[in-house]
Amino acid sequence: MDGTILIYTDLDGTLLDDAYSFRGAEEALAAIRRRGIPLIPCSSKTRAEVERLRLRLGLEDPFIVENGAACFLPDGWRGIAADEGFRDGAYRVIRLGADSVRIRRFLAARGRDFGVRGFGDATAAEIARRAGLSLEEAELARRREFSEVFWFEGEGRPAELAAAAAREGLEITRGGRFHHLIGRGADKGAAVRRLTALLGRHLPGPLLTIGLGDGANDLPLLAAVDRAVLLPRADGSFEPCAVPGIRHARSRGGRGWNEAVLALLAELERPGGPSP
Repeated sequence: MDGTILIYTDLDGTLLDDAYSFRGAEEALAAIRRRGIPLIPCSSKTRAEVERLRLRLGLEDPFIVENGAACFLPDGWRGIAADEGFRDGAYRVIRLGADSVRIRRFLAARGRDFGVRGFGDATAAEIARRAGLSLEEAELARRREFSEVFWFEGEGRPAELAAAAAREGLEITRGGRFHHLIGRGADKGAAVRRLTALLGRHLPGPLLTIGLGDGANDLPLLAAVDRAVLLPRADGSFEPCAVPGIRHARSRGGRGWNEAVLALLAELERPGGPSP
């Protein structure tokens, strides 16, 4: 197709398998690199976690962190000189959510009332055990800037917590393993739309966006792209999803991601194939 393809991808359970490996996705990753297609992680992970994964994958493209709470555009990427957001190190950062200090303050004051324990309350060892991470990876997961990850101890009081959070301009979203507290109006879909609009002012058009995810927190991402792929959950079932034209991958993690991406690229490059 003429124009530019952008691929937005969730990480855990999507590009990465349940052991946090991208094994099985190598063929599609190589095809993306050959074509110069931006591969934009859109994850619940922190900046520190995504930066580490980008090094492993050899990526230099923009990325979205903490369930859409912020977009990171590397300085000078494809000659783009954006003035949105604020500068932070080697990035232009567009923040959509609240800052983690405000969120932690809320949980420190009210979390115990609702049976909540957050990453900020836990040691790296506890996070590592619960999330299946190494201690080093758990430390990176604790470096949250725009959200907080938490779980309920015992039954908890999720409905009451959600109501109290809403009064403070905060929302709860559910990831694959944990709950996330984030600023109102910040989700993966909002971040994808914001970043696509920015990139669309600079990259050759038209743009065609592809999105891949597996969980409830990925549904806004899948609703914000032109071609959406839903991968199965750990038990083999699919998250209920009403996105028109949604495609379902046959397997979870890198292998399912690989098959879905290669099929979409072949379809888009076929003479007379679909356009944005």
